Formats: sequence, structure tokens, C-alpha cells
Amino acid sequence: MEPLGRHHPTLRRLRRLRRDRAARDREGVFLAEGLHLALEAVRTGADVERALVSERISRHAEGAAVLSALRAAGVEPETTSDAALQGVQDARAAQPVL
Repeated sequence: MEPLGRHHPTLRRLRRLRRDRAARDREGVFLAEGLHLALEAVRTGADVERALVSERISRHAEGAAVLSALRAAGVEPETTSDAALQGVQDARAAQPVL
């Protein structure tokens, strides 16, 4: 599958949701940034709508566990570039999953 570009509608929606708490509240969603929060979201049974990952997720020890947990929950991670993913995140350090 081709990585999502920064102008993809999904990434535009996520940037809007990140900036606008009222939009998150209206849609009943939250954004989980990073390996730990993504894994906790799946483990606690959160309804994961989608998962965006950078190609570098496999460089992290916890990355394989996150990918496995997402797939077991029926969520196929979508790959995007580090730059596109970082443009959606609030985190200071770029996270490999959102």
C-alpha cells in the first residue's frame, strides 16, 4: 500500500481534530500519540478507528507489539512518512504511531 501523503484527507482531518477540541468532542474521538498510548488504547478495548504508523515503527522494541495488537483488534495500520505523521502530532519528539 502506498504511504499516505501529507495532503491526504485523513491527515487533514487529524490535523483539524488535533487543533480543535470541540471537533473531537463532537465526533467523540481522541488521538493517541506514541507507542505506549497506542498499545494502552488497544489493550483497554478502545474503539480504534484507524492507526497511522511511520516506517520506523519497527525500529522500536515496543513497535512489533503495537502492530500485533492493532492487527489482533482488526485495525490494519496505514503507513505514512515521518514528516506527514509529525505534522499531525502534538508531541515534541516525533512518534512512530498515531
